[in-house]
Amino acid sequence: MQKLHKSFNNFYFLAFDSAFYWVRSSTLESDVATAAGIKVSKVYESHKIPDDAVLCFNRFNITRYYQLFASFAAKLNIPMVFDIDDLFWDLPEFSQDFAKGGNSYISKVEKIIANCKMITTTQNYLKTEIEKRYPNKKVIIVPNAQPNWNAPRGAVLIANTDSFKFNNNDLSWFSEIFKKLINNGVPIQLIGSNSAITNQFGLSCYISKEMGYREYLQKVNLSHFKFGLIPVSNSSYADCKSAIKLNEFLANQIKVFASEIYPYQEFKESYPTINNLHLVSNTKESWSGVATEIAEEYSKNPELCQATLMDSNQRKLQLAGWKLVISELSKNPKNLSKNAYRKISIFNYLYLCQFSRLVRWTKFLLRPVKLLRAFFRG
Repeated sequence: MQKLHKSFNNFYFLAFDSAFYWVRSSTLESDVATAAGIKVSKVYESHKIPDDAVLCFNRFNITRYYQLFASFAAKLNIPMVFDIDDLFWDLPEFSQDFAKGGNSYISKVEKIIANCKMITTTQNYLKTEIEKRYPNKKVIIVPNAQPNWNAPRGAVLIANTDSFKFNNNDLSWFSEIFKKLINNGVPIQLIGSNSAITNQFGLSCYISKEMGYREYLQKVNLSHFKFGLIPVSNSSYADCKSAIKLNEFLANQIKVFASEIYPYQEFKESYPTINNLHLVSNTKESWSGVATEIAEEYSKNPELCQATLMDSNQRKLQLAGWKLVISELSKNPKNLSKNAYRKISIFNYLYLCQFSRLVRWTKFLLRPVKLLRAFFRG
């Protein structure tokens, strides 16, 4: 036997691209999970399972493969979690859910649940019902929340603030400006390379996934941003850059506050009648004034700020839930069987590669037999 690993940061789960699983899948894959130190990987079949993996099941995992997979993992004492987001054992009469197939379906699901260390779920009422049905299982709430991919309409757009455009000295005080905006409920959309900011404020703003340039321009065009901030440190490097970002923002009627660097000064001189462009010197006081102006503008629309704060609070609740999951997994761990993860990976390979290949060859070899049978019957 070998000791169970203290750190569990690889969560393996099966997610379906269907309307029934979109919300829960986005919760499991969210930036909140990442902030909790969780690395999410989909579909056991496509990965070698590392030594610190937690296997996460849901009620869609009931094929023969998953039944065997869960049973073998339990024998190896590999930690498992089961996620429940509805009363699958007590569905309404009008439901078209395949879970209404009867006790056979429920027994398959509950066989896997029996081998899991804990159950995660979405809200308090459901937690209570799960605890009634499975009194010996620890149940932890990891609430659903809207992914922080898209800010509400009328948000502030910030793009590319990493050190190659905004050095560490400027970033230290700009972070305070950023925090001022967040504390006033201002919705902020980050696009591009912003790791220096997202490391501090990732759960309090909206972060677009990586995208191509065409998709980026479409997002700027369709999102109806109210303000755009373009902070760039003063340097000869910055002075050699183009003013393309100003074009991108101004073309979509976004009011822009940009650092007073040479290409932006030149742009302002070339188009003096553009009222939506305001150049800002790179000082804490100047940018703080910008933050105050923006916060005052959003104070006239409290509903928008409230929605932003609500999203932020939900993400914080998610984070607390994930941290509790990790904490519980570390309590009273069972000892792993020797080479447990190697064995489960070998099982995956043999079952999914060799067994499926055997099935294909068997079908191929039996094809002449079927043809002969059909011939003689005819």
